Amino acid sequence: MAAQAAGYTFSLIELPGDGYTTATTINAAGQVVGSGGAGGSGVHPRIWLGGVTSTLASPPASTGNAQGINMAGQIVGAITESGSISRATLWNGANVTSLALPQMSSSTARAINDAGDIVGDSTFGGGLSNATLWRNGAVIVLPGIGGEARAINNAGQIAGIYAVTEAGSNGPTVVAYQAARWDNYVLSTLGGPNSQAYDINDAGVVVGEMFSSEGYIRPVRWDGTVATDLGTLAGEFAAAFGINNAGQIVGTGLKASIFDPASTFEQRAFLWDGPSIIDLTSLLDSETLTAGWVLESANDINDQGWIVGSAYNTLTDARRGFVLAPVPEPETWAMLLAGLGLIGAIARRRVTVV
Repeated sequence: MAAQAAGYTFSLIELPGDGYTTATTINAAGQVVGSGGAGGSGVHPRIWLGGVTSTLASPPASTGNAQGINMAGQIVGAITESGSISRATLWNGANVTSLALPQMSSSTARAINDAGDIVGDSTFGGGLSNATLWRNGAVIVLPGIGGEARAINNAGQIAGIYAVTEAGSNGPTVVAYQAARWDNYVLSTLGGPNSQAYDINDAGVVVGEMFSSEGYIRPVRWDGTVATDLGTLAGEFAAAFGINNAGQIVGTGLKASIFDPASTFEQRAFLWDGPSIIDLTSLLDSETLTAGWVLESANDINDQGWIVGSAYNTLTDARRGFVLAPVPEPETWAMLLAGLGLIGAIARRRVTVV
């Protein structure tokens, strides 16, 4: 399905058999990765380009998800095989590589930059997770107990979380998580009594969420260690999930106040592009809205302003990944189509079409 939104083209990411999909990340070439499942086959890592959804190679009887993609089309995520062990995975052309070490009890790769540096998390034995960097064949456990690295920019700066713990009878007990940034392997807290970082752009600006003094979750942008509350939609709770190099930020928030007697705690995807937040569902055309579609979460935005996330149909209960692509000026069409044609040729060589 594709439709015209206000200033955007809206597309749903579909699978044969009316399957579930979600869109996690998009690169500058318009390649989208995420996961989806149909017909009881389980959830598998997927890539979407130009209306075609393809399945990334994975072992039989496994499930998985794709979480990050760089400009070269290298994709990272995780595959879960028998025994429910998640293993960090890299898809590079036709090659599928497990990034997990034998001693890891679980691992997930969450992001990859254009240099091929990969970040995520790993667990050894039954302990807390560790923020982890895969670089030039080495596996580096980053400082900070209970950590999780979620994003890495092209300067090698990493954003994520680490755990605030206190001693317990069975080892450290997590009492809170704090947003963190790693520069040259050095951990810096971004502050807040309870906060999380989800993305970082090439200028080092981090976005995520932080508990307010009233106990509400607020979307936050960190410039250095200075946190700015981005505001919310009508509700008290929201989180920022993605930021591009232009400083545009996307995320999700409650549609209405929790104190509104009529509130149904519905979530809505948002775009922050300056002083205020825009409800992205408000940009959809009347036909799409009449068909029941609302945009629940915006998960990423690329430097061209393309937004990906999760949509929900209030009439059918279906969930789909979506892409919102700004309608380009006429003179940019030739460059855009040429770029997508090149990337499409690469994609067709390296994925198995559903």
